[in-house]
Amino acid sequence: MALITARSSSSSRHPHDWGRSVAIALESLVAQSQGAQTDLETSELFGADLALRIEPLATGVSITLV
Repeated sequence: MALITARSSSSSRHPHDWGRSVAIALESLVAQSQGAQTDLETSELFGADLALRIEPLATGVSITLV
């Protein structure tokens, strides 16, 4: 399977505010995989290991899933 990276950002530096950004990145992973002919199904995410990287921004954070 090809390496797919998805990034989103949050305007907050508080972890309890990052849920929507993580969900957007996860949705992007699935959409990109379908465009890359890998056909990742949502059920294939169950039990999958994903890398999560959180980087500070001037007014929030950048969230990257691989």
